[in-house]
Formats: sequence, C-alpha cells, structure tokens
Amino acid sequence: MPRSRNLPPLNALKAFEASARLGGFVRAARELGVTAAAVSLQVKSLESFYGAELFFRHSNGISLTSAGDVVYRISTEALGSLNSIAERIAGREQTSHIVVSVLSSLAPTWLYDALTVYRRDIENIRFEIREEADPVAFGRDNVDIRITYGAHIYPDHAVAELFTDRLAPMCSPDFAQAHGLIDAAPDALSDDDLIHTYWGAAFLAYPTWFDWFAACGIERRHNLERENIVGMAAGAIDLAAAGAGVALGQIFMAQKALSAGKLVMPFGCMLTMQHPYVVVLPKLRLPHPAVKRLVDWLAVNAAARASLTE
Repeated sequence: MPRSRNLPPLNALKAFEASARLGGFVRAARELGVTAAAVSLQVKSLESFYGAELFFRHSNGISLTSAGDVVYRISTEALGSLNSIAERIAGREQTSHIVVSVLSSLAPTWLYDALTVYRRDIENIRFEIREEADPVAFGRDNVDIRITYGAHIYPDHAVAELFTDRLAPMCSPDFAQAHGLIDAAPDALSDDDLIHTYWGAAFLAYPTWFDWFAACGIERRHNLERENIVGMAAGAIDLAAAGAGVALGQIFMAQKALSAGKLVMPFGCMLTMQHPYVVVLPKLRLPHPAVKRLVDWLAVNAAARASLTE
C-alpha cells in the first residue's frame, strides 16, 4: 500500500507564508482576516510540525531562520500552484492571460516584437509583461515564465534554452567614419570612446571590454575611469546608435539597428557570452497548455533570429 503523505496543516502554512512575505504577524492577520494572535498560534503549530523555529522574534518584527527560509521558498510555490489549480477548476483562470517576467534590456530589443507577432499570427492571448531584475518569486507573484540570462539563478526550476548571444564593438556609421574605425585594427579604439555596460551585482562574471580585447589576442588594459558607463545592455546599444561612442553590444539585441544601418560593426572579432538566455518555469507548477505553446514558440523564434546574425 502507498505510504500516506505527512503534510503540514494548510492554514498554518498560509499564516506562515503571509507572515514571511509581509514581514509580520499583524500584517498577515489583516490579509487573512484573522487576529495577530491567531496567526502567531498557526505559525507555532507549523514550527511544532517541523520541529524547528521558522522565525526569529524581535522586538520590532520577525525574520526568517535558515529553516524558515527553506520552508518559505517551497511553500510560496506550493500555495501558488494550489491557487492556480483552484482557479482553473472553478473556471476563473483565463487561458488568455500569461504573466511574462523579463530582463529590462531584452524586452524592447526582442520580446515586444516577438509577442506582437505571436498575438497576431499564432494565438490571440493577453500578456502581462514585467520588466524586472532577478530573482523573481513565481508562486508569490503569479509569474508564469521568466526570461533571463543563465539558468544558475534558478537551480530548482525547469529551463528551456533560447539563444546564446555574441558581443562585438558597434557604433553609428558616422562615428566610425569620423574616428577612422573603418578597416582599422582594434587598437584604433580610444578609451574615451568606449561605452561600458554595468550588468549589476547579480552578474559577477559579465563580459567586459577587457574580455573582448583578450579574445582578439590583444594585450590591453583600458582605463575604466575614462569609459562611459550604462546600467543596461539596451541602453549601451541606443547610445552607440546615437553616435555617443562604441558599445560592446550584444548582436542579438542590436539586430534591428544593425539591419536598419543605424549601427555598424567595424571589427570582425566577436566574443561569445558565457551563458545562454533562457526561459524559466516553476517545476512545482504544471504549465498551462497556453504557456507551454508560448515557450515552445519563443524558443523557435529566438533561434531563427539568432541565425540571422551568424
């Protein structure tokens, strides 16, 4: 006979999840429509179930213990899945609404166009697009898919690879002409003209101009203090197209500007990025068929576009 499941009480789990998410028993009580004392008792019952303290109690609030952090990460996904199932069975879930979380640079350079084509030619569904940084909480925020760089941030999730981008120096045609970059060697690049992209603290091994020079076999240490710094890859591409300098641009993202002649790549040397761009889905939640169709189509669309830049 199959062994019965040893599951925690649902109300206690809801009280714990709300307390962790909102940062206190009083706020959780307001959301759940009960008293703070009732929330505290439910949390204590859950701690008794697990045999571990889930919160540190402070005079000015609560914080998760290491055990509480594990329970919170799993419970937020599980409760999100249960809510999704309930809405689907009750007929309230609309298959025409998909929440897509995406990196800010990838949204205007590819995703907006791709989703417009999908709605027009494939399936007329409604999207909620959220441009945000990693990590995202799928269950808590009802995210259906996350499009990001690399799968390492979400080790416990399902991942579908989209494409691996390459980087190359790019600038406006006028800038290239004025600065003698046409048919020139990479050493013609001046530190003053380099546009540097800062990817953020979450990306410790993001590609830099130093990496590009090394990939081209050039020993050069450029002066970081003389670079123009942009906090987004798409912003660096826009600056280069405006004639502000030379960006180490991502070819996939810059494909429209390159095809339109707004950008040129004066040098043939390219740098392949360390990780692919991926679609991430929560493992604990069975994707809706509409979500599955979209993910499959995005992978095909991204591969087709990437082939145009090879």
